[in-house]
Formats: sequence, structure tokens, C-alpha cells
Amino acid sequence: MKLSNLKPYPLKYIVWPTISLTIFITGFYLSTNSGLSLNYSTDSFWLRSLAENYGSGNGLIGPDGKELIYWVPLYPLLLSVWLAQIDLFALLINLFSISGVFFLANVTFKMELERPSAKLVYATSLILSTPLLMITVFFWTEAIFLFFLMLFIYGLINYLNTGSKLHLAGWIIAGWIMLMMRNAGIFFIPGAVLWILLQKEKRFYDKLTFLVFLLVMFSGFLSWNIYKIIILTNINVIGELLPAFTPVINFALVTNEIGKYLVPDIGFYFSSLVGTGFIGGVFYLAIKSPGKRISLVYLMALSYIFTFFIIPPDPSDVSRYLAPVIPLILVASSGYLSKILVSNRLNPWLGKMILFSVYCYFLIRIIKNIGVWAQIDIYNYFRFA
Repeated sequence: MKLSNLKPYPLKYIVWPTISLTIFITGFYLSTNSGLSLNYSTDSFWLRSLAENYGSGNGLIGPDGKELIYWVPLYPLLLSVWLAQIDLFALLINLFSISGVFFLANVTFKMELERPSAKLVYATSLILSTPLLMITVFFWTEAIFLFFLMLFIYGLINYLNTGSKLHLAGWIIAGWIMLMMRNAGIFFIPGAVLWILLQKEKRFYDKLTFLVFLLVMFSGFLSWNIYKIIILTNINVIGELLPAFTPVINFALVTNEIGKYLVPDIGFYFSSLVGTGFIGGVFYLAIKSPGKRISLVYLMALSYIFTFFIIPPDPSDVSRYLAPVIPLILVASSGYLSKILVSNRLNPWLGKMILFSVYCYFLIRIIKNIGVWAQIDIYNYFRFA
């Protein structure tokens, strides 16, 4: 084929992602003390204390002098490897983790984003996702947790497609590490279990084998929590959660947060309505074609989201809790928006205006929050939360 016959790569596929990535990198630099250290919250001081005490030979002891119980231990153990530069080490972990997330998210779902417009929408919205930048600029476990979650999904989907033993080992190991980074990882597993049970063409032996693989994957999580919570402390976790069981409030918080991923926050109930509609749409897609690999991803995302209808999320932390499902949420929304844009029922100029409006919303929202995290006085210039 002659080079003259090759079509030039559309400029928009270079300009938009480049601008988006520039904004993200700039935001990361400004929000992390010029790229030197991450921001801290209460959990950050706990994680640092656990790492420093363990590195000093005192065990996994928190700032209150008590031993670690509720959290899984892998992240503090990892941080203890380089205590002399723990702030820089944590920053590098987050930076490499989010870079891996961007790469894996686009590679894993390339089959679901067949249209070039879908790939463009997905890549730019993912890069400009405010919660993803948030978990990257704070001293938290979410960024590295999300990386291993995406690695788990990538390995699992490819194992189901090819039967490769390498991918089998990959998703089991990635899942094991993911669950030892954050307890919340277990909330994705019911979706995977439900998916395999819905597969009518699979033999009982195949389903049982899959469930055994899952059991191996969360053996570390299971062993740690049984030992720490049940054997050592005998804490009634269910009894502690029941007094705070407020499903209606939890539902409103979660759906409002998901709605804000997609539309401007012009009203709590409007965002909640959008979030509810989106969850319903994803549930329909997952049940409509249970044999498709993407239905596995949707069911995993839904099982994670539904958990927070039961477990009360702190209103100030709900964005942080739900950040791990953003790559999965945006797959569905990007594919749907792409279908609208290429449909003959929509005026081309109107389609471009919709796309540009969505992009501007993501852009303005992330710039506003960069100002907050970097303590730049631009907060009152924008209304998007």
C-alpha cells in the first residue's frame, strides 16, 4: 500500500486527548506540592503511621497505638519498603498506577468501543474524570487498588476469551493483590459469581472451576479478615452496621454521585434521577446479553455500587468510594453517546454541540477541583461540584 493512499489520522483524535492529558498532568503537578508529595486526609496519616511502625519493627500499629484490624495490610507493607522517601514513594505509586489504569481501561474495552467516536469520548472523559484525579493526588490506596482491579478485569476477560493459563494466573494474582489492598474489592466479586451462574451454555464443572478460582483469589482477604476480626477480636461487624442502615439516604447519595459523573450538578434530585436511570440502563444491558464479556464487567460494577446502598457511605467520601467504578461506568456511557452521535436521527451540528458540552463539563469540573486541591483561589468561579 502506498503511503499516499493512507488517510491522515483525524486531528481531533490527537488534539482532544492531548489537551485532556495536559490538564490532568498539570492538575497532578499543582495539587501535589509541585509533584513532591501527596495530599493528606485522616486515612493518610493512618496509612503512613502503619507503614512507619511496621518498618521500625513495631508491627502494624496505627497513630492511636492500636493494632490494625479493619484494613487489609498490603499497602502499608508496600510503603514500608522505602520509608526514607515515603511521600515521594507514595506519589510515584499513584502516578504509575493511574497511568496503568488509563492504558488498561482503553485496551480492555477496545472491543466495546468499536466506533472511533466512542474511543475518543471514553479516553478523554476518563482522563478528565475528577474523582480519578482526586484519588491520584491523595495519600490513599484507591489509585493502586484501581490499577490491580483493571488488571484483574483485563486478565479475566482475556482468560474467558482464550483460555490462556497465563491470563488465568494474571487475573488470580491481580485479584489477590487487589483484595489485599482494599477490603472494598470484595464488593466486585458477587457480580462475577452472578455472571458465571447465568451462563446457560457452561457446564456445572466449568462453573464450579470458576468459583474455585475465585476462592483461591480471595483466600488472602478471607484469611486475614477471619483471623483479625473473628478469631482475635470477635467483632460483630453486622451489628455495628445495622444502626446506620439507611438505604434510602444511601441510594440518594450514590445515584447523585453517579449522576454527577455524567451531567452538571444543577440539583441533587436531578443528578440522582440521572444516576438512577443510568444504573437501570446498565442493569438492563447486563441482563439482556448475559453471555457477553462486557455483561461480566457491568454486573461487577453493579454489585459494587449496590453494596453502598446497604453500607452507609460518608457523604464527604462518596466520590472517593465510587471512583473505582468510573472506568466501568464510562464504558457504557461512552458507547451510548457514540451511538447517538452517529445516528441519522440527530443533526450533525447538534451532535457536535452535545459532545463539546460534555467535554466542557468534564473540563470545568476538573479545573475547579484542581484549584481546591492546589489551594488556588478559583473555587467561586465555577458552580460544578
